[in-house]
Amino acid sequence: MGSGDWLRPDWLTETLRAWGPSVSQSMTQAMRPVVDLFGFAPASLAEELILAAASRLVGEPLTLQVGDTEIALVLRRLQPDPQPLGLMIGQLGDVEIDADDVVAGDVRIAHLHLVVRNLHVQPGVGVATFVAAPIAVRATLDQEVVATAVARRTPHVEVELGDGPFARARLRGRPDWGHVDLTPRIEGRTLVLEPREATLRRWDVTSVARRLPPIRLALPPAAATAHLTDVGIEDGHLVVDGTYEEWRTEVGPVELEDLRRRLKAYDGGTLRVPSQDELST
Repeated sequence: MGSGDWLRPDWLTETLRAWGPSVSQSMTQAMRPVVDLFGFAPASLAEELILAAASRLVGEPLTLQVGDTEIALVLRRLQPDPQPLGLMIGQLGDVEIDADDVVAGDVRIAHLHLVVRNLHVQPGVGVATFVAAPIAVRATLDQEVVATAVARRTPHVEVELGDGPFARARLRGRPDWGHVDLTPRIEGRTLVLEPREATLRRWDVTSVARRLPPIRLALPPAAATAHLTDVGIEDGHLVVDGTYEEWRTEVGPVELEDLRRRLKAYDGGTLRVPSQDELST
């Protein structure tokens, strides 16, 4: 569907007719003011973009360029759950996204899972505002990321993520001296590794360990706008859960059509996505 299709004033009638007799003419007429408000069909085109991205981008290494930021990843799943009648009033429903090996600057995420809920379009004059509220996030970080962060904080301690609920800290180069088990928790925008139990050679020194100060690691700036809800250790990985309460961006028909063309022509490499600053100029 090209821009000439979704800018036509009769797109709604034809779309409803394609759904069969279950959609009445009276409903078509009732929904026409929505078309007049939007001036174009952003929800339908957005669904087309999501489906095109799912068919062309999943499974291959991909670099997204958003403004001056490059994000490398391997998209594993992009699954919309639209409701047909919802598209008429700008409701796209929920979208689930899974990606591996996500790298943005110094931030590296082994696996990223997003559930974009209540994705919808608010009408405007010549533009539409896409809104999602909320977005649930689960970021899985591997051992190397945590080890690097700890090494920056203190060169004398190394931390290992095990299979259980605890991390284990040892003096670097002295594994036979014993260890301290650490419980992860979130405190504001900081990951805190709290001493819980300890051994010194073959002696239990837990009472001493609990007087040790926790290891505090600042989380990346990308987490600044998220409400972080939980953290745990699973299968040798650190798993952080959070929520973005709301995301919104303004997009016009020209930008949507431009992105559609880029997706159709994409054959690998970098895919440029207009940033909010570019869309507002």
